Amino acid sequence: MKDKILKILKNINPEINENINLIENGVLDSFDIINIVSTLEDEFDFVFDAEDIVKENFEKVDNIVNLVERLGSK
Repeated sequence: MKDKILKILKNINPEINENINLIENGVLDSFDIINIVSTLEDEFDFVFDAEDIVKENFEKVDNIVNLVERLGSK
């Protein structure tokens, strides 16, 4: 799952690195997050709730993976 999500993320922004804080290091901006949300919804066939789209869920690749796993298990 993580490899698939990382591949999706790198297609959106090739600078994504799983070892850094994506928000604090300026790798992701709000447009990237919208694109990530849309792509993940399409790929995994679920819908993000508004309360899931918060900075903390997109700071690290592992946070995004955990979010997708949690939403996919609903």
